[in-house]
Amino acid sequence: MNPIHAYLVGTAILVTATLIALARLRGPLKELLDELCGASHRGTFWLHYFQVGVVLAVVVMPMIDLPEGSEPAGFFDVLAMLRFGLVGLLAALGGLAVVLMSFISSHDRRASEEPAAQPPTPQ
Repeated sequence: MNPIHAYLVGTAILVTATLIALARLRGPLKELLDELCGASHRGTFWLHYFQVGVVLAVVVMPMIDLPEGSEPAGFFDVLAMLRFGLVGLLAALGGLAVVLMSFISSHDRRASEEPAAQPPTPQ
């Protein structure tokens, strides 16, 4: 397998794994972003922004260790690309988790500081 085919096979595997992960996270993440952003259209924007960022990270990370030269690329070259791509996927998901945790904690803190609406007293 030449280096270009190895890169394409590795990238196809990574993009497939990424799309499966994003499909799995889409519903719960959309609900969470809608709640944090306060409006559905804002949550949708950030969901799409995150999805594009994750796919780009997964495609770009394997470029760190491209198979070299004209020698045939083997199984281990593809494995090295998969390793870098999966590190990119985990880094993107971890970054999302850190950002969401900070926003959730500040959102909860603001919600607890607001005075609770009290029912009117009967007269």
